[in-house]
Amino acid sequence: MMPRVLIVEDDRINSLVLQKFLQAGFTYDAAYSGHQALEYLGRKKYDLVLMDINLGDPAMDGVQVLKEYQKLAPNQKTPSIAVTAYAMVGDRERLLDQGFHDYLTKPVDRELLLDRMNRLIG
Repeated sequence: MMPRVLIVEDDRINSLVLQKFLQAGFTYDAAYSGHQALEYLGRKKYDLVLMDINLGDPAMDGVQVLKEYQKLAPNQKTPSIAVTAYAMVGDRERLLDQGFHDYLTKPVDRELLLDRMNRLIG
């Protein structure tokens, strides 16, 4: 059975790029907002979450979605990779400290993404 991944990305083009990267070896759902992501995460078990940080909603960014889904029974232990344009000094450490398991900057390199995903999923 293919691993199940949730892509959380408010930009449709960026989401489509990630979906294209995953087509060959993963099943996936795409959420375009933090609220939609939490709906998916409350209903289905995922093996991994790819999370944009700036979701275009000042009330709910990717860090807040992470904190919320870690309270939801099916996905409390689901690993997550921050996929973000934030590439300033300290951003990686800040996001890992917030609970993300890994961090990739946009534009995302396909091979690097798949390598990191496979490491986390096992």
